[in-house]
Amino acid sequence: MATKSYSAVLSPVDQYMPRMSTPMVLVFETPDPERAINNLTIGLRRMNRHLSYLRGRVFEIAHGRLELRWTVYDEPVLPKLMPAELVTRFSAVTFQQLKDQRAPPHYFPASISPAPVFGDLKTAGMPAFAVNYAPLAAGGLVVCCSFHKNVVDCTGAVQILRLWAAFTSSPLLDKTRAAPDPDEPFRRGLILRLAMHRPVPNDEKAISTEEILARHPEIALAPSLAPEEHPFAKEVPVAGISTIFTLDVEKLEKTRVALRPTNGVAAQASVDTVVFAILWSCITRVRATRGRAEGGKTAAADSTTAAEPKLSISVDMRAHLDSTCFPPWGPRPFLGNVTKYNLTQVPLAKLESAAAGHANGELSALDETVAAITSSLAAENRESIVDIARLVEQAPNASVLRPGKSFGGLDLSVSSWANMGDPIYTWDWVGVGKVEFVRLVDNEWDGVLTVMPRKWEKAETGAEPGVIEVCVSLRKDDMETLRKDEALSSYFVEGLGTA
Repeated sequence: MATKSYSAVLSPVDQYMPRMSTPMVLVFETPDPERAINNLTIGLRRMNRHLSYLRGRVFEIAHGRLELRWTVYDEPVLPKLMPAELVTRFSAVTFQQLKDQRAPPHYFPASISPAPVFGDLKTAGMPAFAVNYAPLAAGGLVVCCSFHKNVVDCTGAVQILRLWAAFTSSPLLDKTRAAPDPDEPFRRGLILRLAMHRPVPNDEKAISTEEILARHPEIALAPSLAPEEHPFAKEVPVAGISTIFTLDVEKLEKTRVALRPTNGVAAQASVDTVVFAILWSCITRVRATRGRAEGGKTAAADSTTAAEPKLSISVDMRAHLDSTCFPPWGPRPFLGNVTKYNLTQVPLAKLESAAAGHANGELSALDETVAAITSSLAAENRESIVDIARLVEQAPNASVLRPGKSFGGLDLSVSSWANMGDPIYTWDWVGVGKVEFVRLVDNEWDGVLTVMPRKWEKAETGAEPGVIEVCVSLRKDDMETLRKDEALSSYFVEGLGTA
């Protein structure tokens, strides 16, 4: 008789990620929300049959490891109507209103997420994937998807959305494009070991946990705690707000080009890196100035903990591994985590100088910040992600791993979803329409920055240089100051700026 229950211990790289879910909001322009939901439901039913493990839940087992469990009797993941108070709230908003305002985060409170960000991993478990929705007035639809970070990374989430979109139009997938492996969770560890070119365990050179931690400051250890007391959750303050900053790509590109003659390393920087450097320096100056005004209570300039603020960047490491194991050359898309955190540290004085000098047209200090980020990212290689896998494998308790940065101080966490835009915004969800906006929920964190998926197509005139949307979460008083920052506002798109 076939097995009815399944479980798969998640890969070492999956285990390394923060134990939380990430809500992603999709805003569709659709004249008939009821028909759209019917089509989305049909697509999800088909996807559930192909990737049955997405209906599973994440549990913590022995030694702090995480395991994905599901059965053939579990309910499939289907779109659920949001609670009544949220449905009422969205029914008072038209799609055109959202579009005119560029869908600011305050329309999407954290309560719209179909799964909690943090949850009980020991008894109830946390869902791997969940979806809910609410119609807008006069057409339009808000869909919120929750992806558990220990099950899929950002690239994996995009693949799930791609498969869902494909299944809305047909029960059969395009044979010219490989679909994710239904049995991937059972094989992740092996796939990653092969992609990393790691020898069999008995032939692998020994390395101590202390050695790995010494060369990876982006990782720290914490005491083992109950899930509800996990340090990652405990350090998230509750005084922040989120704002979308809309930046002009042409202005950013001019700055990037201006850095080339003065710094060879900075010359290699991407536009994303320039965005990171500008926002990091401006946010740090705002925070440090406020800290001094408060009498040094939280961020005094001479504080040893504030001497070198940290920038933590999420990096997709697929490009550093064997290309035959991953698309476009590999046999199937890999949905699991191939992501690690990169850490850059720059002296507080230099970051403040970068913001102050930049406001006056002086880019030398910004050069150094861009160069520091670029050098740190360039140092990532295959061995970097191998170290992560070995650290998790060797850890007596995987739950003690945590990011090597803090919330509420001067550190900043950043990630870029920019390249997700080309697929998400261009897919045609048959009978639903196209996604007009991708957003995060309005969280209350302090020190989180995400470059949103980018619309690469030009405006109808062909003259618009394009924009980059960045979602920034900061404590409220710092956000108000940042909105008026002279250096940052010089990059705002006229008439848009912030949302």
